[in-house]
Amino acid sequence: MYFFVFFQRIFVVAMIQSIVAALSGFGKASLCLVLFHIAGFVIIVFEHLSTYLTTGKHPSERKHVTYAQVLKVRARFKFDEIACGNSLGDFITTHEGFRHPSYVLRPHVSLYHVTPENFIFVECKPDDNPWHVKDHVFSRIGQFRTATRVIVLPVSSARMLVKEIGGKPSERLLFIASTGRCGSTLLSRIFEETGNCVVYTEPMALCDLLRHVDDKDIPDVDSKEAEFVNTVVTLLGKSPSPQPDPKRLHVFKMQPQTTYLCGVLQRLYPEATFLFLYRDLKPICDSFLKTWVACPLLVAIALLSLLPHCAGIIHRLQVRNGYSKPNRSPPIEFYQQTSHQCYVAYLPMLAMRFYLALFHKGFRIRAIRYEDVVGDPVHAVTALLRHCELDTGSDPVGRNLEVFGEDSQENCALRKSNIQKAPRPQEWNPDEIRTLCELMQLPDLLNNNVLPGTLLHPCD
Repeated sequence: MYFFVFFQRIFVVAMIQSIVAALSGFGKASLCLVLFHIAGFVIIVFEHLSTYLTTGKHPSERKHVTYAQVLKVRARFKFDEIACGNSLGDFITTHEGFRHPSYVLRPHVSLYHVTPENFIFVECKPDDNPWHVKDHVFSRIGQFRTATRVIVLPVSSARMLVKEIGGKPSERLLFIASTGRCGSTLLSRIFEETGNCVVYTEPMALCDLLRHVDDKDIPDVDSKEAEFVNTVVTLLGKSPSPQPDPKRLHVFKMQPQTTYLCGVLQRLYPEATFLFLYRDLKPICDSFLKTWVACPLLVAIALLSLLPHCAGIIHRLQVRNGYSKPNRSPPIEFYQQTSHQCYVAYLPMLAMRFYLALFHKGFRIRAIRYEDVVGDPVHAVTALLRHCELDTGSDPVGRNLEVFGEDSQENCALRKSNIQKAPRPQEWNPDEIRTLCELMQLPDLLNNNVLPGTLLHPCD
């Protein structure tokens, strides 16, 4: 239940200040969501009935379960493109046929969502690129907007397919963990502009692993958990061309809560590069507090958390999705000792704690500080690309500097013009932050803003 006190206290002040504008957008999104699911239900009933009358079978029974089922996208809707995860329910589809599992290896097919039973892929048109950061900001948005087909592949078939194609990704890997709201999209654009990288910005398939991998102990390479992680990463980062390019780098920008996955990922891929991006704590929290104006889901959670019965329902959904496992939910003391201004500090602090634990255990992960990147872009970008062993020709920085003058999230609801509409966050109590740091077993983030292992600092 504390999870909902968290959302209630974070957003109650902002909701009161801008209630009219928020409810108008929220109400429209809610109505569209209801109509969308009604239409989807009608289509599913009609298709199942017509299939049964003509063949005597359910559509999913017309072929062996090891094959991939291809579904045609007829309509799409998400209550919130930013905050909602991916699911098959984002689309209204009709059955198109069955294909060999290798169908998902096609260049314009990408991994969209993972469940305990199935891997969900989406297919787009050849001239669309859902990974393009400049156009879609987040991979899940690009996939949702450009999908023309949905492919459902059983987990067992996905595992066999990975073994057939070599068992591991065929090209170089870079994993970027972060605190969130720290310039990670800017960093993604920097890598994209090199021309040698395929960038996946916060793919939901990695978040889906929260339900499959425990964060207390790092799984062994031979464990079922590690095999499942490898299957997801291999199919997510498959080569975009038939012939692998040894110089190409696949960049996975991760969400904050998945930082602890870097442990098992490094055991699986010892040659991969790992980075952790962060910035000063207060700007992170201020930015998080402003994002609610662009996210109807956050408004919905804040409203529902006011109702005790609805809060219990949502809490059970969070448990099912893996967000309330040990070390992922704030302790009771956290809610008792902090104000709503500091609640948003938990997620970035959690990411920092996971990073420091990995770093002190000897894992090869280095940090990079947002203030260093924007303070001296030429020096920072040059050092970053060198650390990642990226060959960018005679001009190692070149086009990368142009992205510093752009709004890196212009093509989504988190664009600056939207965020600037949010009320200015209230000042917080420094003593409260220091208490929070002690509770999270972190150094004093107000006096020591440079984490151990940070690039461009003498301590490295």
